[in-house]
Amino acid sequence: MKLLIVTAIKECRSEIDRIFEEHGIRVYSFTNIRGVRYDEEKGTKTNWYGREMDDYYESVMMFSFAEEDVAQQVLKAIDIFNKENENNFPSKAIIVPIESAVGFRHIKNQA
Repeated sequence: MKLLIVTAIKECRSEIDRIFEEHGIRVYSFTNIRGVRYDEEKGTKTNWYGREMDDYYESVMMFSFAEEDVAQQVLKAIDIFNKENENNFPSKAIIVPIESAVGFRHIKNQA
């Protein structure tokens, strides 16, 4: 069992929804986010897209618990999506291992 986390600009959310559905991920959560980065050279706060804070992009973070093979397939599908839709805002995805968990009947080693 893995935790799959995807970040994308809001305009790409429906495509990530489609990728999740295609790979059998039917239960997941999402939240609206804004990325922020402090630019030490300029002494200003900018968002992760390199713009001043007054000009930001709405984004989403989507996450789900998935079997490792499914999570890997989703990463591959997002990589293909990014290559086919080259832009300055690629969707990002990571897989995080789960050491222990409660509340999941299909995980053997729960805390």
